Amino acid sequence: MLVLALAGGAVLGYLASRGACFFDAAIEAQGETGAAARSTDRLSRGFLGGSYASRQHVVTACLGALLCCWLALAFGLSPHFLLALVLCWTLLCASLIDLKHFILPDSLTLPLLWAGLLINVAGYFATLQDAVIGAAAGYLTLWSVYWMFKLLRNKEGLGHGDFKLTAALGAWLGWQALPTVILLAAFGGIAAGLILIAGRRMQASQPMPFGPFLAIAGFIVLSTPHRLF
Repeated sequence: MLVLALAGGAVLGYLASRGACFFDAAIEAQGETGAAARSTDRLSRGFLGGSYASRQHVVTACLGALLCCWLALAFGLSPHFLLALVLCWTLLCASLIDLKHFILPDSLTLPLLWAGLLINVAGYFATLQDAVIGAAAGYLTLWSVYWMFKLLRNKEGLGHGDFKLTAALGAWLGWQALPTVILLAAFGGIAAGLILIAGRRMQASQPMPFGPFLAIAGFIVLSTPHRLF
C-alpha cells in the first residue's frame, strides 16, 4: 500500500505542478500578477533553493509522494483517504500558484469550498452545521484581519484569495479546526519570513504569500487529531 501511495502521490504531485503551470499561462495572459510578481524569483529561490521553473516538477512530485504516503497511513484505504487526496492536491496546486503570482484563483478556491460543504452532507470530516459555520467563520476572520490592518497601516496585508481558501478549509474541516489552522499558518509564515530575511533571500518590506502556510496548516489538521478545539 505504501509503495502504491508513493508512486501515486508522485504522479499526483507532478499533475499538481502541471496544473499550476496551466494557471501560470492564464494569469500571465490576463496580466493579473501585479507588482508583487516582481519579487517572485527571489522568493522562489528562497523556498525551492533555485530556479522555480526548473525544480518545480521534481519538488512537487517528491512532496506529493510523501503527502500521499502520510494520508495512507492516517486514513488507510477508505473514502476519507480519496477525499483527503482531492483536498491536498488542490492545496498543493494553489500553493504553487500563490508562490509565483501572489494569487489564489477563484477557479480553485470556490469549487474547493463547495466540495467541502457537499462532502460534509455525509459528515466525512465534520457535520454539515459545523462545515457551514466553518466556511462563514473562515472567510470573516481573515476579512476582519484584512480591514483592521488596512485601517491601521493603510495598506493590504492579505489577499482576498486567502479569505476564500480559509473558508474552504473551514467547510472541509469544520469551524473547530480554524483556530489551529490560522495559528499554525501565522506562526509558519512568521518563521519562514524571519529565516528568509536572515538568509538574505527576502527583504523585510517584500510581500510573502500566505496561501502555502494555510495549505500546510490545513494538511496538518486534516491528517492529525491535534487541534485547539
